[in-house]
Formats: sequence, structure tokens, C-alpha cells
Amino acid sequence: MREYADAAAELDALDDVIADSNALLNNFTAWPSAWDRQLAPLPQRSGGRGATAQQTSRAR
Repeated sequence: MREYADAAAELDALDDVIADSNALLNNFTAWPSAWDRQLAPLPQRSGGRGATAQQTSRAR
């Protein structure tokens, strides 16, 4: 049963990536939220160098 729960969690995360990719690629109004959701894991891997959509918008 644990395998099914793990597979379901993985598919749920993949679904979020697909939806966020759509928002980003089509420049939907939800793109800042999608950007931040997909960027969230990066600080752990990159030493915190990722900019959030809000920070990027302010820099312009």
C-alpha cells in the first residue's frame, strides 16, 4: 500500500509541474505563483541564489 501512496504523491507533484509549466509558458496571470512554487526547492540545492518572481518584478 505504501508504494501506491508514494506513486500518488509523485504523480501529484508532476501534475503541479505540468500546470505550472503551462502558466509560465503561456504567461498566464498565475505565472508568479507558479514560478515561486517551482523555485522553492532551489535554495536548498543552489545555496539560496534563486530569485522569487516578486523579487524579479521589483528589480525591473
